[in-house]
Amino acid sequence: KNIRYISLLLILIQFSYSSSTDILRSLAIPGWGEAKMNHHSRAKFFFATEILILSTHFFGKSFNKSYIDQYTGFAELHAGVDMDGRDYEFIVDMSNYDSMTEYNTYMAQHHYENVENYQYDSDTEDWNWDSSGNRLEFDDLRRNSLVAEMVADFALAGLIINRVISVIDVVYL
Repeated sequence: KNIRYISLLLILIQFSYSSSTDILRSLAIPGWGEAKMNHHSRAKFFFATEILILSTHFFGKSFNKSYIDQYTGFAELHAGVDMDGRDYEFIVDMSNYDSMTEYNTYMAQHHYENVENYQYDSDTEDWNWDSSGNRLEFDDLRRNSLVAEMVADFALAGLIINRVISVIDVVYL
């Protein structure tokens, strides 16, 4: 449905402005429309902004993956747990409790109905941090991975904003 609205908007732009191809160029690659209109300093600004935003996105994704690799290895080394195939809820629980036994005890005390649905199995899901400090370091790595992922996601929004501003600039020119 959104694609139809965007297509309709592009068709209206095409008929409304004489420089509609420049608008579509700027929508595709910010700065391209400005370059075709011989406003090279503006074009360089939008090109540079696009490269900066794309770099931020890719670096954010790269840092996210790196932090995930770090906290996964860290947990295997300091909590004695196999991290293959673990869901994120398990990872959050590991970052909040020093051991699976501590977690299961807490759940037994605070979830009166169906407590077994909230507890982990000691045969396959057991963890035991060698120190609370290492658990906190694991939690920091986990949180840093989330921040890196958010930076990468916000950069995608920046790509959209850069295109909108470039289109507005072409219309203004």
